[in-house]
Amino acid sequence: LAAVPPVSRPCPESLEVLPEATVAALREVTGLDALLWVGHRRTGNVLLLGNPVEHQLLQNHFDTGDNESVAAALEVYLHIRELLATEGALRTSEANYRAIFESVSEGIAVVDVTELRLLETNQRLRDLFGLEERRLPESRLMDLAWNGTGPSVEQWQRHIDLTLRGWPQLLEWQAERPGGHTFWVEINLRTAIIGDQLRLLAVARDTSKRKQAEEQLRHGALHDALTGLPNRLLFLDRMSQALQRQQREPGYHFALLFMDLDRFKMINDSFGHGVGDQLLVAMARRLTESIRPGDTLARLGGDEFLVLQENVHHQEDAKRFAGRLLDVLHQPLHIEGREVYSSASIGIAVSRPEYHHPEEMLSDADIAMYHAKSHGAAQFQVFKPSMRHQVVERLQLENDLRQAVLRDELRVHYQPIVDLGSGRVSGFEALVRWQHPTRGLLMPGGFIAAAEETGLILQVGEWVLRHAYADVVAWVERHEGLGPFSLSVNLSRKQMGSPGLVQGVRELVAEQRHAPCRLLLEITESVLMDNALLAREVLQQLRELGIHLSMDDFGTGYSSLSYLHQFPIDVLKIDRSFIQRMEQSEEGKQMVTTIINLGHNLAMKVVAEGLETCSQVELVRALGCDYGQGFYFSRPIPPEEAERCLVEGLATAEGL
Repeated sequence: LAAVPPVSRPCPESLEVLPEATVAALREVTGLDALLWVGHRRTGNVLLLGNPVEHQLLQNHFDTGDNESVAAALEVYLHIRELLATEGALRTSEANYRAIFESVSEGIAVVDVTELRLLETNQRLRDLFGLEERRLPESRLMDLAWNGTGPSVEQWQRHIDLTLRGWPQLLEWQAERPGGHTFWVEINLRTAIIGDQLRLLAVARDTSKRKQAEEQLRHGALHDALTGLPNRLLFLDRMSQALQRQQREPGYHFALLFMDLDRFKMINDSFGHGVGDQLLVAMARRLTESIRPGDTLARLGGDEFLVLQENVHHQEDAKRFAGRLLDVLHQPLHIEGREVYSSASIGIAVSRPEYHHPEEMLSDADIAMYHAKSHGAAQFQVFKPSMRHQVVERLQLENDLRQAVLRDELRVHYQPIVDLGSGRVSGFEALVRWQHPTRGLLMPGGFIAAAEETGLILQVGEWVLRHAYADVVAWVERHEGLGPFSLSVNLSRKQMGSPGLVQGVRELVAEQRHAPCRLLLEITESVLMDNALLAREVLQQLRELGIHLSMDDFGTGYSSLSYLHQFPIDVLKIDRSFIQRMEQSEEGKQMVTTIINLGHNLAMKVVAEGLETCSQVELVRALGCDYGQGFYFSRPIPPEEAERCLVEGLATAEGL
C-alpha cells in the first residue's frame, strides 16, 4: 500500500487498469507484478495497490464495494497526514511563543480572570519580584504587591475590573523583593485571548532609573542650582501651607523676610562673577545656620533671599530676628584671598487675615525691602499699607506699555545661537526691548511681568513674532544662498492659551509668503504642563503649518520624562542653572549629560543656554550638545548686527 503525489490526469471514476506502458514502467521500478490505482477526488492524490505474486491483474478480484473501501482508506490516510502536519506546526508555534515569552526584557504574567491566579510567568518577572517557580500555582496577581507595598486589594480589583471592560490599566508603585530590596515597578494590565480563553496579561518593567532621573529633575526644579536652597517655587508652596494653617488656627502667625544684598552688583563687577557666586554661597550658609528649625530659607534669584519665620507671636519678634540676620550678614568674608564685606536690606511682612495668596504677602515684603534700601544699607522695614504708592508707579508703567505697541516703541534684539560643531551661527533667539520715551531702553525684566499680569503680553508677543519674522524674510531676500538657520520666538503662557494663536500664525505665514521652516517657537516646560492636553493639540497644529518647536528652560518644571515624547518637540534648551551647576559637581555634569542623551534619544536637537565661559562651551561640546547660546558668544544685538553676523557666519569676535 503506498501513496503517491497528485497526478496530472483527472482522477478516475472507478477502478481501472493502468495503461500497459505505465504498468511495465512501474513493475520495473517497484518489482510488483500486478498494479491497480484508486484516485482521490478531493485532493488529487492516488493510491497504488500492488501484488508481488504473479497472477491475473487485481481488478478481477475487486468489485464496486471494494472500490469504496479503498477510497475510504485513502481518505483516512490523508486525514491522518493532515493531522500530523498540523501537530508539527503547533509544536513549532509553541516553540516560537516560548522563545519570545522568555526573551523579552519585560516581566510577563498570564493571569486567570476568575481567581486571578498566575497561570504562567517568564523568568524576567520571577527575577523582578523574587518569585519561586514552585510556588507559582498558589500565587495570585495581588501577591506581586506583598508586604504592604503597592496597591491595596480594592485598588487592584478596581483596575482589573476596568481592564476586563476593555480599558487597559497602568499601575506604578515602589515594590519590595524578599530580603528588603525596594524598586519602582510599572505594570500594564490588558486582556488577551489565549487558547480560546480570556486571560489577563500583566507586563511589568523596573522603572527605578526613570524615577531617579525624574527625582533629580524635580529636585532641580524646586531648589536653587548655586546654593542648594529651596527656590521660589518651593518657597511659595511652603507659604501656601502656612496661610492655610492660619485659616485653620487663628492664633497662628508667621512672618516673611525679603532680603536683598547691598552693593552686590559692585562686587560682581569688581571681582567677577566667580567671587559673586562664592559670596552668595557663603551668605546662604550663614543664613542657614541662623534660622530656627522649622523655618524656611530660600533663594529667590540673583542676590535675593527669603525666610519664612514660623510661630511669630508679635511683629517685634520678626524685627529682632531681622536685626540678628543683619549682624550675621555684615561680618566679613574671606574669598580667594580677599576680605569681602556685604550687607542686606530686609523687608518684613507679617501674616494677616487679609492675605489669601503667597504672592500678595511676597509683594508687600518686596515693597518693604525697597523702602529699607532707600534708607541706606543694612536696614529693615516692616510693611505698611501706605507703602503701596509704588503700585501707582506700576500702574503708570502698565499704561505706558499699552501705548508702546501703538507708538512702535518696542524693539527686537537677537541673540545668536551657535553650532558647537562648526562654530557658525545657526540661528537667533528674538528678545524684546522697550525704547521708553523717558526711561530709555528697558530690558524684558522691567516690563514683561507687567505685560503678563495685564494680558498685554498677547499684543507684545504678536508684535515680536510679526517683526522678527519680517526681519528674517528680509534677510533671506537680500542675501541669496544663505544656509539653513532658525529664528526662535518665545510664546508666553497666555499666548499658548489664546484661541487665536494658531490662526494668527497661519495668517502671518501666508502674508509673508515664505517657508515657515525657519521659524522655531519656544514654550517653557511649565507652560506645557499647565494643560498638557491643550498644549499637545496647539503644538500639533503649529507643527502642521511647518513650524518647528522648542522647549525652553528644560528641567525647571514638573514634567515627567514619560510625557516628553508625547509633544511634537524638535529642540530642547537646557536651562542656564544646569549649565552653571555642571562645573561645580559631578552630579551637575551628569544631569546635563542626561538631558542631552534624552533629547538625542527622542530625535531632538539640544541647545545649552547661558554659556558664559570657554570651559562651559568646551564641556557641553564634549558632552555632545548640538548648539550653544550665551554671553560667551554674544549679547542680544540689534537686527542690523544680527544680519551681519548671519552673513559672516560668526557670532562675535570673542566667539569660537
